[in-house]
Amino acid sequence: MEEHRADQAGASNAVLSAAARRRLAEETARRKAEEGILGFFGDMSVMILALKCDEYVTAAVRLLRQLGLRVAFTCNDTDDDHKTATKLAQASGARFYPGSMSGERIFKDLSEHWNGPDAVVAMGPNCCEIVSDARVINVSPNVYTRLSAPTLARCIAVMLHPELGPALQMLAGQE
Repeated sequence: MEEHRADQAGASNAVLSAAARRRLAEETARRKAEEGILGFFGDMSVMILALKCDEYVTAAVRLLRQLGLRVAFTCNDTDDDHKTATKLAQASGARFYPGSMSGERIFKDLSEHWNGPDAVVAMGPNCCEIVSDARVINVSPNVYTRLSAPTLARCIAVMLHPELGPALQMLAGQE
């Protein structure tokens, strides 16, 4: 009986076009996300402040977008960083703000579009002035350069969790 069902499922998938299979897969992933861990974040928005668009920022932006969070980030305006950041924003669906923009302008724009960020992840000292009442997570370069980029991204995701993050910050004495 199971072989018959597998044949039926295979046949029905073969009839679907590649675009239809992709839409079906995206819809299934979205439903599972709403039911599973991805649903914990709701429609949270996050601003990442960084000195440069390196593999750590890239990993964090990609993971947070995969989790369904709205992500904006900023970094310095060197040509390489600007090109890398623009490509990252386009590929992931995040917002990129050049480092030449003032923190006040960035947060004003985010307030207009998203009602302001729910959390700010500061990846480095003096990344940008923080003009927001959002929860701030400071990530020291001394700490994060000891971790791999994917590990740091997962740590940031846990710290952003609405229930786990504040509890962990309290335990670490940061609140």
